Amino acid sequence: MLKVGLLAFISVLTFSSVLLADQITLKNRGRLTGTIVKSDDKTLVIKTEFAGDVTVQWPAVQEIKSSEPLHVDLKNGQSAVGAVTTSDDKIAVATADKGVVTAPKEGVVDMRSASERRLTKDRNIPDSLKDGRAAGMWDSRLRLAIAKPKISRSPLLEIARR
Repeated sequence: MLKVGLLAFISVLTFSSVLLADQITLKNRGRLTGTIVKSDDKTLVIKTEFAGDVTVQWPAVQEIKSSEPLHVDLKNGQSAVGAVTTSDDKIAVATADKGVVTAPKEGVVDMRSASERRLTKDRNIPDSLKDGRAAGMWDSRLRLAIAKPKISRSPLLEIARR
């Protein structure tokens, strides 16, 4: 009885990682399981456990199922955040506030995970504006610098003193 319970527990742990992962099905019926990192209108990148980041040509993708929310930007200017599924060349984003947003699969301009979205946003912000810091012209503090004048002796002064 103890062995059966232990076997069931190990099975649940093993398959729970697969159930919580994103999955893409290719037109050649191949499947990739992992975490969808990003996509544009040409490629989709999925991070797999054993192969690392795998880039797939967007036209080769037949189906997508994401377990984690993805940030999706569409050609019509609409944006949505939620779990993504596809069927019949349409993409569906199950959002928390707008319900299900659907669009043609070729209408996707950008799709990113939350962590990839943060990284991309940080890359587009100048260093001078990150973390609430502002560039020198925005700094409201007055800084005074008092320096002791440095006296140098030039050869002309030495000649004049003689």
